Amino acid sequence: VKLPDSPATTDAPPLSTDPIMTSLWERYRIEVLASVWPASPGRVLRVSAQIYNDESQYGQLVTALKDLLAAGA
Repeated sequence: VKLPDSPATTDAPPLSTDPIMTSLWERYRIEVLASVWPASPGRVLRVSAQIYNDESQYGQLVTALKDLLAAGA
């Protein structure tokens, strides 16, 4: 999933992790991969759907992303 460009001003190398990944874990206990792609400030979120995940968890991810992005993450 393409995310809005990062507000960070550093030139992170492609495939390095994005700080939003840490925020999702620390604030919401949601574990997903967020990477710089294809180049800074671009970034993507990789959602790996598994059989043990349910639809409500994806809704929680959407809500958490909206909150973090609204706060400038």
